[in-house]
Amino acid sequence: MAKGDIDSSRIPVDGVGGLGLLAMAAVTVYVVPPLRVVGIPTVLGGVIVGFTLVAIRNRAVRTVAVIGALLATAAFVVAVRAMLGR
Repeated sequence: MAKGDIDSSRIPVDGVGGLGLLAMAAVTVYVVPPLRVVGIPTVLGGVIVGFTLVAIRNRAVRTVAVIGALLATAAFVVAVRAMLGR
């Protein structure tokens, strides 16, 4: 890493700051139409990974998390097929 580079991967962001970053990312994806093609499947993929991690870690909500992951996977497939079908 060159002098002056910022490594943001080591900066913890949670709470209101994290919500602000998420809101700005959503606004950017909304305003720049070419980013929607990448943004929507990326969000759905993140939801799939999130539900899967919940299912792996928490036995009490495993069934709900697996159902959520399956629904998110179906939404991901539909979104990708719709974008490729244009």
